[in-house]
Formats: sequence, C-alpha cells, structure tokens
Amino acid sequence: CFTGLRFSDIGRLRNENIKEDFIVLKTQKTKDSLYVPINAFAREILDKYKGLYEGRPLPPPFANQVINRFIKDVAKKAELNDLTMVEKFSGSTRITLSKPKYAFISTHTGRRTFITLSYEKGMQAEMIMKITGIKKWETLKKYLKVSEKSKLAKMQEFWNWDTVNKAITV
Repeated sequence: CFTGLRFSDIGRLRNENIKEDFIVLKTQKTKDSLYVPINAFAREILDKYKGLYEGRPLPPPFANQVINRFIKDVAKKAELNDLTMVEKFSGSTRITLSKPKYAFISTHTGRRTFITLSYEKGMQAEMIMKITGIKKWETLKKYLKVSEKSKLAKMQEFWNWDTVNKAITV
C-alpha cells in the first residue's frame, strides 16, 4: 500500500530492482516497465530488511492465497465487521454479495488503498496512473473509493462562509 504495486510484482523484487529512489521493474501482468518512486514509508520497510535475504530486498513471499487468509484473520481480529455490500457482474448478471468487511480485504486492497489515498491527498490522476501502470482512466476510476470522511472534509473546505464570501466579493 506504499507503492501501488501488485502482490505478484512485490514478490518478484530483487536487489537490482532498487535503483536509488526508485523501484524499477517490468510488471508480471502487463510486462510494462515501471519506475515507482520510493516514499519514506516504503524506504523504511526496505531499510529494515536490507541485506537479510540474499539477492532480495524483502523476505521471500508466501503464496498470495496464504497472505490473503492472514490478512482476513487480522482484519477480523481488528473487528472490521461492518456489513458490506459489493456488486459484481458475471456477464450481464448482477451479483450482490453482503459480508463483513474483513471478508473482502486482500493483498489487492493495498493497491486500491495506495491509489485512493494518493488521489485524496491531491496527487494528479495521471501521476497515479504512471506510478501504478494503469493506462485507462476507466480502470483508475474502478480503484478510486473516496471515503465519506474525505468527502466531508472537501465539502467543508470548499463550502464554508469564508470561501463563499470571498467568491461573492471578487
């Protein structure tokens, strides 16, 4: 969730993929070359494991299914139990699933979180797309899940007496 990379790409990282302030790699899914800037949080994790695993900047990964099970267990213990509805499509058939939130959390949630938080913090959509390797705006929109708290903050930022009075007097 600090790089926006897919689980498959994080698991394939080798020391040679770390080039000063960037993670440089060819993605497994799309074969695109990415240059992902390393932020302070990702740097801290890379520094923690530096030199501990031969040829690798991070510990060797478990299988994605195993990690997903661990993530769901942790989310359940953290009591992320709010009933959550998700709509999916199978062809043209709409399927609605209703489960506790922890049941929907997976490694891919980290990618979604990176994209959403980057957008909420003001990063340009084009920049997010370059970092994550997303090519189409339609694809990026599927990842963006703007929180209620973020909507409230923006509404209060743009619609308050000071900003309205300033707009009227200009």
